[in-house]
Amino acid sequence: MFLRVLGEEFHESVWISIPVGSGSKDKMLVGCVYRSPNSTDVNNDNLMSLINDANNTPFSNILILGDFNFPHTDRELEQTCTGGSCVTSRFLETVKNNFLIQQVKVPTGGRCNQTPHILDLVFTRHEEEIQHLTSEAPLGLSDHSVLNFRMSCDKNVTASTTTKYPYDKGDYNSIITEFSNIDWNSLFAGDNLCDDAEKQWQLFKSKYLELVDKYIPKRTFSKTSQTPGDTRDKYCKDVKLAVKKKHRLWQRYMETKDGQKYNEYVQARNRSKALIRQFQRESCRQIALSVKANPKKFWSFVNNKTKVKSEIPHLIVDSSPNRSPGLTSTTQEKAEVLSSFFSSVFTTEPPCDFIGIKPRSIKQRMIDITFSEQLVEAKLTKIKISKSTGPDHMHPVFSGSWEVSSAYHLV
Repeated sequence: MFLRVLGEEFHESVWISIPVGSGSKDKMLVGCVYRSPNSTDVNNDNLMSLINDANNTPFSNILILGDFNFPHTDRELEQTCTGGSCVTSRFLETVKNNFLIQQVKVPTGGRCNQTPHILDLVFTRHEEEIQHLTSEAPLGLSDHSVLNFRMSCDKNVTASTTTKYPYDKGDYNSIITEFSNIDWNSLFAGDNLCDDAEKQWQLFKSKYLELVDKYIPKRTFSKTSQTPGDTRDKYCKDVKLAVKKKHRLWQRYMETKDGQKYNEYVQARNRSKALIRQFQRESCRQIALSVKANPKKFWSFVNNKTKVKSEIPHLIVDSSPNRSPGLTSTTQEKAEVLSSFFSSVFTTEPPCDFIGIKPRSIKQRMIDITFSEQLVEAKLTKIKISKSTGPDHMHPVFSGSWEVSSAYHLV
């Protein structure tokens, strides 16, 4: 209820609450504010009231950020600079009275031949809540820097580390060579292995895992509930270098205020934008060309672009005539309702002895199952390398690259 009325009188502000901590009462208030340079006195008064109301809320953490357009202030928001107005002084007084900390210390806005100013501000209650705040090059044609930072809350985050293998970068020539040099006949003829297919498979699998660990590089991912997905391999090397150069030239311009540096930044910005669009077009083209061979990649792209995700709606829990029907509220309840519905059509066996199957004439008996090197090799050649690793931990791209070498040993 509070979020719907907060900032109702002030123009252009958005407020959300984010749960933090293990308790349901611990929440963080986040507000994004934009104040126009031509804001009226009434709207400025509403901004002061908005900051007071937000700071008086019972939230455990507060984050207020946005474009406030108060250029005539120093970095610490202690006093107004030359050219400051009465509105700027009132804004500084409001910030001080609420004991808010301004975290941005570098200029964030300014065009060519203009003095950069701190226009974008970030407010918190405690100084140590904001960590690693950096100013990067603007997005597109904007003249405002991109602020990148981490906010530390009291939330208990459980970090998990996952190790994955980029199979497309493996040294398969060395794998095939070393795999072929293994004397499998001697290994399988050893004690307790000669007539035990399960133990032979476990030995084969252990040798495979040793080769994977030796010739395929590892990549460790640290995943938490506050860490976004990894996007390091989203763009090619040329795009990454162009974006890096754009950020570097923006930093040089903000340091020197040189018009020549700004022109160099504009050229780097346009080039990086062109490379990104070219890379995106080529990526879409490759996905469209491989839709038959790799449909998983196509549908992953479609789901990533889909804004509205369809979910299972709420289901009726009990539809008996003596009780009023209720609706499910969690995914666990939905799963139980569906399980109960589908199990209702199963045949319920009576509590008695099982009636045996009547004898019948067999027209064609099952002969012994035989395996050959040619059959196994034919199956390996048809493996789709775009599939994921199976329960045996053997990736299709690995098996498909040495089908001739492994067919004999699998038999």
